[in-house]
Amino acid sequence: LASANQTSFSQGMRSQNLFMSMATYYAMAGAVDKALSHLGEAIDSGLITSAQISEEWPFFRELDGNAELEAIQQRMLENLNRERALLGLEPVAT
Repeated sequence: LASANQTSFSQGMRSQNLFMSMATYYAMAGAVDKALSHLGEAIDSGLITSAQISEEWPFFRELDGNAELEAIQQRMLENLNRERALLGLEPVAT
């Protein structure tokens, strides 16, 4: 999986799904820094997930409370709430 994803990256592919695939792979492998880096890229490219990322992506449960994960989660909520505001919807909170 990592090899295939790295090949995709080297060919210039960038997508939310690819970033999440790499993030979950590295989270399962225990490579926290790489996992969070790819998760951040997925979120920053527009990925929206549940308010608590580890609810939908259990690979990140061990990182609940991690300052970087919390910051990534906050950015995701800000993106989501910006979109909800455009639709006249109430904001979501954790």
